[in-house]
Amino acid sequence: MLNSILKGEWETVNDAINLIVDTNIKQGVNERNIKFLYQQIYNTTIKGLHLKGMTEENLMQDKYMDINSHINVIDAERLIDYINQFIFETVTYTKLSNNKIDVNKIINYINKNYLSDIYLDGIADKFDTSAKYLSRLIKNHLGVSFGLYLARLRIEKAKKLLSETNLPIKDIIEQSGFNSRNTFIRTFKNLDGVVPSEYRNMFNKNTNVKCQTETDENVETSGK
Repeated sequence: MLNSILKGEWETVNDAINLIVDTNIKQGVNERNIKFLYQQIYNTTIKGLHLKGMTEENLMQDKYMDINSHINVIDAERLIDYINQFIFETVTYTKLSNNKIDVNKIINYINKNYLSDIYLDGIADKFDTSAKYLSRLIKNHLGVSFGLYLARLRIEKAKKLLSETNLPIKDIIEQSGFNSRNTFIRTFKNLDGVVPSEYRNMFNKNTNVKCQTETDENVETSGK
């Protein structure tokens, strides 16, 4: 079954699981043992997923459940539903990953085009993959979601403009890739803890203090 998982052959994997489970049910295996049977299938699937460089947490995201730690307290129906979904998601992921998508090319594309109006769906189309797979690939590679990575790039651009120019905020919003003032201010505060105007004031204040210190030092030196 592991080879079929790695090849992304969903029908073969599904048929194998049904055969294993049906055989055990016909032999009179009780519910508790069925749960542990599914756990074995689950762990085989995890092995395949890890061989493809992906973790279960990133694959399942907000649906993630720690099966091995909680198998005794999860009811059988919920456990089986989750594992079946996990297996399907894993096989879909491995099938897409076999297309040899170069994640570094995708990251480079984002780095070059982050000021444009880019979206995950559009990038997925460009690289001939699915947005869902691409989202997981990026998060697994960078440790953050596509949205957060894009926001950080844009905010760093905005901070540079705030500190090095006297451009009004509305121009900085446009030149840093944002299309909404509210989104820009909210994102800036979420990532830096202050709003853009506060950041600019703080930066200017620090710059003035530094300049004054350098002036004082020059005066002291010349007076010696």
